[in-house]
Amino acid sequence: MTDWKTTLETRAARIRAELNTLDEEIVQAHAAGMSWRDIGKAANMNHEKARQAASRITKRAESPPEPPAGSP
Repeated sequence: MTDWKTTLETRAARIRAELNTLDEEIVQAHAAGMSWRDIGKAANMNHEKARQAASRITKRAESPPEPPAGSP
């Protein structure tokens, strides 16, 4: 029998990781000179969504790292 809870949790974690990678690559593409519109077309999203993805990465980079689990 399939353990659906584990299957779904694993799939969701993989998707989140891939989306984070896409966000990072959008930032890299823009830093390399690619326009938001071209990035949006290549990533199959509108240019505003591409810009928002870059904004998420910037916010993540600016926020302090979370302490490891179980630390005081």
